[in-house]
Amino acid sequence: MAFGNANQTPYMDQRLEAASYSGDLDMLHSLLREDKLLLHRLSITTTSIDNPLHIAASLGHTEFAEELIIRNPDLASELNSRGLSALHLASAHGHLSIVKQLISKVGSHLCLLKDKDGRLPVHTAAMKGRISILEELISACPESARALTCQKESVLHLAVQFMNSVETLEYLVEKLGVVGGEINDHELLNLKDDKGNTILHHAVARRQLKTVKLLLSKEGMEVNAMNLKGLTALDVLLESPSENGDLMLGEMIRAANGKVSGEVNHQPSMQRNCSGPNPKARPSHKCSPNLSLKTGLQGKV
Repeated sequence: MAFGNANQTPYMDQRLEAASYSGDLDMLHSLLREDKLLLHRLSITTTSIDNPLHIAASLGHTEFAEELIIRNPDLASELNSRGLSALHLASAHGHLSIVKQLISKVGSHLCLLKDKDGRLPVHTAAMKGRISILEELISACPESARALTCQKESVLHLAVQFMNSVETLEYLVEKLGVVGGEINDHELLNLKDDKGNTILHHAVARRQLKTVKLLLSKEGMEVNAMNLKGLTALDVLLESPSENGDLMLGEMIRAANGKVSGEVNHQPSMQRNCSGPNPKARPSHKCSPNLSLKTGLQGKV
């Protein structure tokens, strides 16, 4: 029954679902011979679950996906219950051939479809470190690479937060430096999410030494940018529990003229010594007793 009660749970023909999971092209053709409109009924009957193209895109069934796209390209624009399109799923799982099929046969506008968090396919690719996918998506739709999520996260934020891959970040920084748009390179590096954190804040919080080193080497990186809590990247390091490598990380930030918020706010003459002659100056993190584990770093100040 193609058109059930409005309160029924949306469904898909079980044989079509099985064929989608296995990538069985012969079964698909057999089903379409039985019902030529089978794929066109899906927009009505599968409004909140994965359609066959979602499944094929996730599992990398290229020929099966291509046949679906040819028969009903509208499937590519449909979102599942998580707000994900077939291009989101193919991008996240690294299925380059399906990404290419979707863009070439349906259109680059698919690159601008948003999930429930406002993430585009390029964002999901960055989260998984899919460099070849990123290259394809950015080439097809350059503006997608500069889009922000609902949390004001850039593609760089997501690459740092979800994928500790300096190669992915390096590719994006280099690539976006030559992609046209309203946001210039320096602004992109220093964009803040909805909590005021730059990618440097996130990299330091996650102790990503290679990523921090890369970011500090970039001209225009604002090492002392503050988040909504008034914390610089160095503050983030000093306020979190000690871990191996903290001293090296702190030295890297200091070498790039990194400061704690107290130093940024104080007059230059008061920045180097929190026990200086001004008793009214707010003490910086260097004087805080709960940072005893950071004494090695404090000695470098």
